[in-house]
Parts: sequence; structure tokens; C-alpha cells
Amino acid sequence: MSRGMHHTQFKLAEKLTILNHRGIGILTRLYNDKKVYGRWESQEIGLPSLQELKPAIDYLQRRFQAIDAKSNPRELQGVANSKDSLKPALSKYFDTFVDILDYKDHVQELLTTMDTCGLYLSITTNIELTKNYLQIVSTYASLMLLLSKIEHRRCVAIVGLYGFIYEISHGQYHPHYPRLTQMIIDYENPLKKLVEEFNTHSPLLIQALVSLEPFYNRRIATAAQLRTAQLMSLTSQPQTMLNPARTEVILCEYLPVEALEKWIILGALLCPAAAFSEDHVAAIFRTASQRNWTLALFRDEVVYIHDLAESHLRGLKMKRPAAELRESATTAANA
Repeated sequence: MSRGMHHTQFKLAEKLTILNHRGIGILTRLYNDKKVYGRWESQEIGLPSLQELKPAIDYLQRRFQAIDAKSNPRELQGVANSKDSLKPALSKYFDTFVDILDYKDHVQELLTTMDTCGLYLSITTNIELTKNYLQIVSTYASLMLLLSKIEHRRCVAIVGLYGFIYEISHGQYHPHYPRLTQMIIDYENPLKKLVEEFNTHSPLLIQALVSLEPFYNRRIATAAQLRTAQLMSLTSQPQTMLNPARTEVILCEYLPVEALEKWIILGALLCPAAAFSEDHVAAIFRTASQRNWTLALFRDEVVYIHDLAESHLRGLKMKRPAAELRESATTAANA
């Protein structure tokens, strides 16, 4: 950070807004590409069938990060002969992976900048900044989880084939190829990689999640709880009936509960050590996981919260939160 620069000079709110919109666009493209990959054999993708490409894909899986195009491997000779027709068909799908990598870099740069600015995030104090911060974390995590749901073999086929064709056409690797292959390998286990990335971002993320607790609990209160607190009674306090109701958090009332719960669940899973040691965050995560069985990544693409989170927590040797999550799964199943 340049000496003497104020955090407003980094235009954080503008960058959050732009990256949130861009993230939805990339999610849409990846979602559509994933659907097309699922219909690969129908020739809709404009490429030879997976069976025809099997020798090439098997070779690419073994040498994914270090294709030796100069040796003209026998398994890739058919691809080399058809490079002129294959390259246009592969490019639009390859470009989606490049855009994901570029988006990833911009998000991490922005989150790091926000960490160093010493910001205070609270949903009731600076709602727009906090909402956009939580939304970009949610969008980014959803994007990487959706990427991991694409069959690894098909990712290798798209990226590896295009990388090979680019190399034999230009005599060198595509500039993004080494990092793309590493990204695809890293995100085979997406939550593990995301936890590593968000380790330095956890203080600010936990601060934002803690601010959701009183507001979230009020939003999900049942009618019985509201009656017990006499919030639904017009005559419980007759002396104040003529006084207008006042609130400083009216904008919070327009936030969908589904969005709040997605922020809570993903946020806690991205920094589990900090989240489950913070009582407020652990409590709202438990409530959100009891109320939901699945978490929508984008449109009809979902993950099963309890299976995903329990295996993730057990992999991190966090046995107590994993056991509590199993209880939450029972509650959600009986709801």
C-alpha cells in the first residue's frame, strides 16, 4: 500500500460491485459449459467423442502439467492432424477457465487490500460494504465449488488439448497454461484449497459474520417466538401505540434469508478454525445447517451441506464441529 494513501483511494466499494457482477457472469458461463460437457457425446460440443479422444486424454492425464509437444507423442498425433478444426471448438471453453483464473487473482488481490486497510464490517453499520464483501466471498466460493463438480477428465480434455494445440502452433506454452493446470489440480478438493487461501482473510470475514447473528436470529424467529416476546401484540405497551416505529437497519430487512444462510455456511467453512471458536458464528452456522439440506451454488447446481461440511471438518481433524453437524443433519432431515 502506498504511504499516505487513505482506504477510500482504493475504491473498494466500486471494485466489490464490479467483481460481484463479473462473478455472476463467469458463474453463468461455467454453468452453461458444464451442461454442455454433460452432453459431450451428443456432438453438441463440436468435438470428437470422448471414446475417440481416449488415447489423447489418457496421455494428458499422465502429463497434464508437462506436455512434451516437441516429441510429437503418438497418442496426440490425431489431435495434431485436426488442430485447425479443434482449436476454434476448444477456445471458447478454454477461455472460460482463463477468465476464472483472472477473476480469482482479482478477488484475492481485493480481499488482501481490504485486510490491510483495517476496515470495520458490520451489516447494521455499513450494510452496502459488508453485504458486497460477503457476496463476493460467496460468489467466489460458489464458482470454485462449481468448477470442482466438473469431471476432472473433461477439464483435462479441454485445457490439455487446447494447451497442446497452442504449443504446436506457436512453439511455446500458452501463457496461462501452467497456472491453469495447477488450479484444476488444486481444486479437486475445493474446500481444502479455499481454507488455505482464506487463512489470512479470516479476521475480517469473521467480523462480518458476527454482525449477522442478532439480525439473522430475528429474521428466522417463528410466530410463537414473536408472540412470546409480544412483538405481534398491538396492546402490550399501550402507552407507546402512538409512537412511530424507528429502526436504523431497515435496509437489512430486504436481504433474503437464503442469502444470509449462504454467507454464513460458506463463510464458516472457509475459515473453520476461527468460525467454530467464535460462539456467535458457530451458533448461527448450526442454525443455518439445521434449516437447510442443500446449498444452491448457481441455479439448479447444489451441494449437500452436511455431507460436504462433515467430510471437510473431519479432514481438518475438527471432530466436535463434525459431530454437531451430524446432529444438524438429523434435525434438517426431520424438519
